[in-house]
Amino acid sequence: MAYKKNVGRQDALYLKQDIVFGDVPTAGEYELANLPEGACVLSGHIYTSSGADATGTITLTVEDKDGNAVDTLSGALDVTAVGIDAITPTGETYSVPSFIKGTTNVDFTQGAFELVVGYIVEGRACVSEG
Repeated sequence: MAYKKNVGRQDALYLKQDIVFGDVPTAGEYELANLPEGACVLSGHIYTSSGADATGTITLTVEDKDGNAVDTLSGALDVTAVGIDAITPTGETYSVPSFIKGTTNVDFTQGAFELVVGYIVEGRACVSEG
């Protein structure tokens, strides 16, 4: 069988979700953003714009619509100081609609961050180069 080039091209999609810790005040798990079927995360970060009031962290994972873990995007990220922490994509393509889950380990009452994630969707093309 002859090799066939993929001539389809697509722009990366980006999601940006602002999180205020007063909206998620207790330690636990929170659905932060949805990802469509076929999504593959390319890059991303958490930008802490206002440090949290308690010493704690947030961990980012991806779960499918049934709550099964399918990927890990970060270890424990410090959200007590202003700054940027990169996430670590694995190249996993999610076969079903999924969501990014944030897990916090302490109760926060103030602070804010934004989650930015760049991804593509398998099988999608907006232009052809061929």
